[in-house]
Amino acid sequence: MTEAIEQRVTRTEEQIRTLFNCAERTKDRLEKHEEEDGKAMGKIMDRLDKMQDAYANRLPIWAVCLIAALTSAIGWLASKVI
Repeated sequence: MTEAIEQRVTRTEEQIRTLFNCAERTKDRLEKHEEEDGKAMGKIMDRLDKMQDAYANRLPIWAVCLIAALTSAIGWLASKVI
């Protein structure tokens, strides 16, 4: 009977070691994944900043419409004069 108890204790200890090893591997994988995600997110944020800068340097829509209207008016007036 004592031998059976010792075997159970040994098996339980092995299971506990296995669980702790699995937990350590999972923790390592999670940390690696978080690090990779952080790098990827940094790259995405850099690209968004570049896109935002590119759009900030554009003329507003009202200015483009005004230029188009004035250009067409000048073209129409030039066609009437010639």
